[in-house]
Amino acid sequence: MPRTARILATILTLVLVGAAHAAPARVLVYGPRGPLPAIKEAAETFGKARGIDVQVTAGPTPGWIDKAKLTADEVAAVAAYYASLPVPATQSGGPR
Repeated sequence: MPRTARILATILTLVLVGAAHAAPARVLVYGPRGPLPAIKEAAETFGKARGIDVQVTAGPTPGWIDKAKLTADEVAAVAAYYASLPVPATQSGGPR
């Protein structure tokens, strides 16, 4: 795995640790298509280690942004724009 992908995977894993703090049954992650392989690898590794279903949705922003605003536990931020997106706090077992 290229160095950039390893760094992204490490950062996403740390972010997922925060999202899973309350041990939800699943974590919903949204992000761009470019880093998708690294995001999926980090999600799979984290999910197996924590026994959590991590679902990744990626692609062009217009295809997922509205749903992410309502349901995302995390947005894989690869640019300042993505990091500034409002993501509501969710509770384990709450409506999605």
